[in-house]
Order: sequence, then C-alpha cells, then structure tokens
Amino acid sequence: MKNRRIARRFVLSLLLIVVSFSLLLAIAYKSLVFQSDILSEQRQIEKVAQLGRISSDYFSNLSASEILPETVSLPLQQPVYPMLKTPESGRARDVFLRMSFGGGQKLPLLVEAELNAPESEQNFWRYLLMQELKAQSNYFALRQTAVQIIESKFDYLLANGRTLKTEAVLQIVDSFCREKNIEAAKQWLWRLGKMPAPTMVPENGREWLELPADLADWLDFLFNCYKISYSPEVRPGWLENALIVETSTGKIAFPARMVVKGLEEKFIAAGFNDIASLSIDLEGSNAYPLTNALGLKVAITRQVSAAPVPGGFLLLILLTSLAIIGLFGFALHQWQTMQRAQLLEEEELFFRQTAHDLKTPITIVSFIAETLALKRYKNEEQYNRYLNQLQNETQKAGELFDRLLLSVRLRQHSIDPDLKAFSPETALRALLNRFKPRMQDWQIIENYANQVSLHADYDMFERAMINLLENAIRHAAEGRELQIVCEDSILANQPAVLIKIGDRGKNFPLQAQGKIDLLSEALPYRAERGGSGTGLFLVKQIVQTHSGEFYAEKRTEGGIWMVTVWKGEK
Repeated sequence: MKNRRIARRFVLSLLLIVVSFSLLLAIAYKSLVFQSDILSEQRQIEKVAQLGRISSDYFSNLSASEILPETVSLPLQQPVYPMLKTPESGRARDVFLRMSFGGGQKLPLLVEAELNAPESEQNFWRYLLMQELKAQSNYFALRQTAVQIIESKFDYLLANGRTLKTEAVLQIVDSFCREKNIEAAKQWLWRLGKMPAPTMVPENGREWLELPADLADWLDFLFNCYKISYSPEVRPGWLENALIVETSTGKIAFPARMVVKGLEEKFIAAGFNDIASLSIDLEGSNAYPLTNALGLKVAITRQVSAAPVPGGFLLLILLTSLAIIGLFGFALHQWQTMQRAQLLEEEELFFRQTAHDLKTPITIVSFIAETLALKRYKNEEQYNRYLNQLQNETQKAGELFDRLLLSVRLRQHSIDPDLKAFSPETALRALLNRFKPRMQDWQIIENYANQVSLHADYDMFERAMINLLENAIRHAAEGRELQIVCEDSILANQPAVLIKIGDRGKNFPLQAQGKIDLLSEALPYRAERGGSGTGLFLVKQIVQTHSGEFYAEKRTEGGIWMVTVWKGEK
C-alpha cells in the first residue's frame, strides 16, 4: 500500500507538471499570435499608406497628362449632319442605269461616277465604292477610298445612326482585322473617340464589328462614353468601364482597364507584389480605399508571419522540456522499481509461506522416522499407521515442491500451457469428489450454468482450483460452506468461462469497495498466517499465463467470492 501511494503521488505530480507546461505553452503561443497580429496590422497600415502615396501621385499625373490616343474627351459632339441621299442628277440616273445593265462593270462605273461627280456628291459614290471593294476583298483600295471620305469636308448621317466618316473608319478597322494587322486596326479604332457620337448607341460592340477581345473592350468603353455624352451632366469618377477625370482642358474618359493596369505596374515597381485586386466594388477587412483614386479600393493579401520568438522564452521552453523529460524518466524508473519491489515482495512472501508450509510435514516426517527407527511402536497396526502418515506427509511435501517448481517456471516463462478445450463442470466435480472426505460436515452448493467449454492447460487449471479450494478449507472453515458457480462470460470480446468459489470466511481483507483485482494489486497480507499463502500467488501466476482475470469480492450474505475468468471455446 505504501508503494502504491508513492506511485500515485508521482503520477499526480507528473500530471500537474505536464498540465502546467501545457498551459505555459498555450499562453506563450497566444501571446506570440497576438504579437504577430499586432505587427501584421501595423505592417498593413504602413503598406496602405505607401500605396496611398503612390496612388495619389499616379492620379495627379493622370489629371495633368496630355490627351492619349485611347482616351476620349467628354462630352462627345452630337451629330447635326444631313442624311446621305441618292443624287437626283441626270448623270447619277445614267450611272445607275448603266450599272443595272453593265454586268461586271460595276466597279469601273462607280470609279467613273466618283471622278465626274461634283464635290458634294463624291462621298455618296465613295460610300458605294467602299462597299463594292469590301465585297471583292480589295482592302487596300477600300482603305484608300475610306481615307478620301474621312479627309473630305463633307459628312452625312447614315440610316444606322452613324456618320459616314465613322463608317469609313469602321471599314478600315475591319479590313486590317481581316488582314490580321491588329496594331493598325487599334490605331484606327482609337480615331472613333475623336468623332461625333452616333444617334443610336448599341448595347455592345459586336453590333458594329467582330473584333479581338482587347479591341472589343475598348469599343465597349467608347459606347459607354457615347451614353455619358448624352447624359444631362458629366461628373468625374468611375462609371462602369470608364474613369472620368477633370483636367485643365476639360473632362477626359480613360479606359478603366488601362488605368488599373498602369496603377498595378506602379505598385509592382515599388515592390508590392501581394496586391490581390483593384476595384471600386471591393468589400471586407482587407479592402482599403486609395488616396485620390475617386473610390478605387485595393485588396491586399494578408501574409501572417510568425513573430520572432525571444531567446529567453526559447530557453525557458528548453529547460522546462528537459525538466519534464527528467521527471518523467525518474517517475518511470520509480514506477518500474516499485513494480519489481512489489513482485519481489510477493515472491518473498510466497517462498516464506512455502517454507512455513514445508516446515510442518518435514517436522512430522522427521518425528515419524525417528519413532520408527527407535521402534517406538507397540504392535504391527501402530507401525502401519505410522507408515501411512509418513507417506501422506511426504506426499504433501512433494506437492509443495511441485508448486514451488511450477511458480519458478512460470516466472521464467520456461513452460508453455498445453491449451485444450474441456468441460469445466466435469473438472470441478472430479476435484470436489477428491475433497469431500475432508469436508464431511460442509454445505456444498454447486451451480453449473455455462454453455461454453473452457480453453486452458488442464493441469494448470486443476492446480489453480485445488489451491482455491485448499484456501477455503484452511482459512474459512468456521463458515462450513462452499459454493461453486460456473457460468458464461466475455473476456476481450471473446467467449469466456467465469468460475466463482465462495466461502463464509472472515479472514480475507477487502477494502470498503468490496472488490480487489488480484492481478494488478498486491496480494493481501495476513500476519497471523505468515503472508497471503502459496495458493493465491500460484493462482495469480497461472491466470496471468492464460491472460484471464482473477479478483476477490464480498458476498452479500457474508464471506467472499474468489473469481477467475478463463478463455472459452464454443
């Protein structure tokens, strides 16, 4: 019990130290996380301030910059030109008549009509000529004709709402796209930003031309500028895909994509590569408004870096870890020492009890041998009685030596159990028949309710049961009652057989809870009988060898149950 209390104190102390160390680590970790969050927030604020300065300079330069080819001055002029009409002159009627009967002579007739027409009618014939050249895929001549329309001092409205010069520019852009000259197409497309707005604004650029993605985006931007030009008031700010900036020369619309890309390049050049996005629609804790950006926000990717760990803290963790490891090793060593001490104590008690038990038969054998040697007997009958007693005592001594030898072999694991399946009822009944001559006036109650066969070494099982029965006869004789119960049980989720041997004795010490595990706990010590007896120690060894259970518990009517659980087999 003393060793057990010491072990519990060691385990409790170790648990308290481990809990304290865990709390220390948790507090330190929380402190480092808090410190890291504060530093991260400070770095974030500094970064936003630097981005704000870059943004302010960028948009200030944007307001003071010259008009770029891809920008549009707002508002765009609204067209006030006359509609393009068919000439009513006799020459024009003659040209149309000749074209209707000329077959393949349409292109020369249009060229001739354009050359001979008055200046006010030339753009009409150039418009028809441009359509014919497009149909014949003569893009070079088409562009020459379109340039003549653009450079002319006359302009007209077409039925689609565009002006004639706008149509000419679109035809040039289309011709360059067909020839895969995207850069030239882009330069001509930008010219639309300097021309009057159409009277009818389409929803998207595909209604005018099929263009590559970047050119289509710019054309959508231009359509937005058309819509802004028709609005009652043009205010600076972000409007869909356009940024309107107030400059010294008036309001200028910049493509939003171009502005954002330019600002991102400024940020990257300054070393900010963790910009997630730029938009006016950003929300959340990592979205910050930029200075002088008319509502543009920047989203910054948060990079949480671990706070530097102080050297003193690392030293504290190291020393505490070493202390924990040392205490754990010491506690483990003490625990193993106490386990060995407990085992040695039990073995010492076993051998002491064995010596005590051997002393009686040896003394009797010695006395009888001396009596027979000195011929201290009266007759032949007394002589034979002495010989029988000598044989019985010698047999008892032999059984004690067999127990001792079996115990030593079990401890050294030099003997393996011969496992076989047998009926526990048959084995117990056979044992009781051997003990009944010694239990003439005892009340014996048997209850066999098991359906499972017992799987064990028969000789070892018999020795364990003999020891338990001997224990009951020797130390519980005052109750004069023996009860045996055999029933099915479960051991490690497998079928098992539970055997209970009960008596009415009062000599077995039990704690208040009324149950003691005789495999894990030390065997009870009784000073008046010199230990716990050889029987219980050997039973413990046999049950341990069979991976069973062995415990004692109080009986409700008084006395104890000695309970063993053995592996079974259906």
